[in-house]
Amino acid sequence: MAKQELRGYSPTLLEDVQRRLTEVDVSPNEGIGQHFLVNQEAVDLLAQTVNQGATVIEVGCGVGHVTERLAERASRLHGIEIDRRYHPLLEKIMSARSNVFITYADALKTDFNRMLKDDNEGQIVASLPYHITEPFMHKVSPLKLASVSLVMGRRYADSIAASFNSGDFGRLSILTTTFFDVETLATIQRDGFFPIPRTDSAIVQLRPRDVREVGSNRKDAIFRHLFLTSRQNTTLRKGLKEGFDAFEQSRDGMGLSKEQRNRKSRSNTRLRLKSIVDSMNRGEIDFSDRGGRDRGAFSKDISAVSRNAIGKLDIPHSVLDKPFSLLNNSELRMLYKSLG
Repeated sequence: MAKQELRGYSPTLLEDVQRRLTEVDVSPNEGIGQHFLVNQEAVDLLAQTVNQGATVIEVGCGVGHVTERLAERASRLHGIEIDRRYHPLLEKIMSARSNVFITYADALKTDFNRMLKDDNEGQIVASLPYHITEPFMHKVSPLKLASVSLVMGRRYADSIAASFNSGDFGRLSILTTTFFDVETLATIQRDGFFPIPRTDSAIVQLRPRDVREVGSNRKDAIFRHLFLTSRQNTTLRKGLKEGFDAFEQSRDGMGLSKEQRNRKSRSNTRLRLKSIVDSMNRGEIDFSDRGGRDRGAFSKDISAVSRNAIGKLDIPHSVLDKPFSLLNNSELRMLYKSLG
């Protein structure tokens, strides 16, 4: 889909949004990013990103004018709105449409899996205020989805799709491109919103990358592990070791079916057990060693490979000993470049 440049507002849509706001006597809270789309082409484009009959989560329903368009295509639409002032408008939509369900909550604290109910073809449509962009990306990255369509500030849209040599490249770029293929569908001039924000915006669509594709690439596989475990606040050194270990183990079964991988894993386990028993019979293993060097026989070889790989990255110990979640952009760029 070619990127569109959407300009200006649609008078009928602007009037509709203002009428709804007047109906509940509400002024949009710009402090939490309440700028409503009043460009009809942009609303239509968002609706087109929804697959007919899909389960959809909409984050930031506001006055509900986009909600209604999405509901025309969705089999079930779960709307999430943090501002209860819009309750009368959204309740009216729920009463008129049996496939719309509204939750009044913070999207970052809401269980999306409960709404999707293991539907791997579910979709998310969200209008994101700048301050929740990165935590929101952390939240949706591990989910099994068909797509995520975002209305976001132009600066963050540029960061998401930035290449390594771009000044916008950073944590958000690595996080997003590790888990998703990114496409900017349109840019929207600032006058396509009410109230008018300070900057232009963009509609960005994210499609989850195949886990096998990510797992086959060392850099992607390791960053995937680092992001998925970042809340554990472990050091970069520990996260890299675990990531390298997981990558080496997964390479062993690459290209095999699940049944073949399980069979190979059982075979490898039997061989390792036989090796340990043979070593015990020859007196080569001393289980009184409290250091546990020999008790780690199952992962000894892989761990040695991982330690060697970390040593070759040429990353300072001061950085390796920091939690991955606290690395600054220059340290992340160093890590990204080191992983090749």
